[in-house]
Amino acid sequence: MTERFTAEERFERTFNANPAPAIICRLSDLRYVKVNQGFLEMTGYVREDIIGRSTYEVDVLEGAANKEAAIASLREGRTIPQTEATLRLPDGSAQSVMVAGQPIELGKENCMLFTFMDMGPRKKAEDALRQSEERSPAPSA
Repeated sequence: MTERFTAEERFERTFNANPAPAIICRLSDLRYVKVNQGFLEMTGYVREDIIGRSTYEVDVLEGAANKEAAIASLREGRTIPQTEATLRLPDGSAQSVMVAGQPIELGKENCMLFTFMDMGPRKKAEDALRQSEERSPAPSA
């Protein structure tokens, strides 16, 4: 019992200290049971907006290219490969993210650990490059 408690305590500290945005969903009812500070900072949500809410209320797979396959993997507790998706933010705006899901056991519950990467900076850089290329004259032949 002590070894399990120590492992869970270590996981809890690591999860909360990790700056990479992450959220954990319980598979039995698809409700979020943990969220770290990185996710809260990236999205502007507060903990109370997330904990206890369902994956249907805060859809981390919105706009995913293979959303149906990702949902099937979530329901079956299988790894969800990295995919681009859209997060709806509390103010109603949207944020482009890369999301992946990894099955984990938390306590005695089967869960899915979702990790995220904010794609906003990359999208801004791509847009700036595209605009720069559009403004540049085509090379003479």
